[in-house]
Amino acid sequence: MLVLSRKNQESLFINDGQSGHRPMKIVVLSISGNRVKLGLDIDPDVKVNRLEVWEQIQASRRNQLADYPSA
Repeated sequence: MLVLSRKNQESLFINDGQSGHRPMKIVVLSISGNRVKLGLDIDPDVKVNRLEVWEQIQASRRNQLADYPSA
């Protein structure tokens, strides 16, 4: 895991150089106690989910695949 430190209003860019998407800009908008508010400036077709939502989507996909008999 890459760990970066950013202060309030500081940014970072993520670009894989291959996807054809423009770089993703992530900005620390505010810090309050143990909460950090992030702003993401990314292409609208890039999907972003909280971890718990992503895990639900993956579990649903696994369940759907299990419903189909193997050939």
